[in-house]
Amino acid sequence: MKKYFRLCIAVCLGLALLIPTCAWGRSLNVASLSELQTASNSAHSGDTLLLANGTYQSTTLTVSKNGIVVRAATLDSVFVMAIKMSHMVISF
Repeated sequence: MKKYFRLCIAVCLGLALLIPTCAWGRSLNVASLSELQTASNSAHSGDTLLLANGTYQSTTLTVSKNGIVVRAATLDSVFVMAIKMSHMVISF
């Protein structure tokens, strides 16, 4: 029974190593709109950009890739005032 259990654990660990870590996406902390723009340019689908608490003002903010989420570090603590925001999924 112990051998069977150890074999199951070994197989599960082996399979876990075969799954690429990029499948889960990354969480990137940003503290300014310029950092947000830079991070969004290098982000991949599935990544989450966590915007630090505060009020941000911009004339243009663009996230041009699909599957990237911009989220507030703390709920109801981020305010973005932008004239033009495009291609964005935002969760504040």
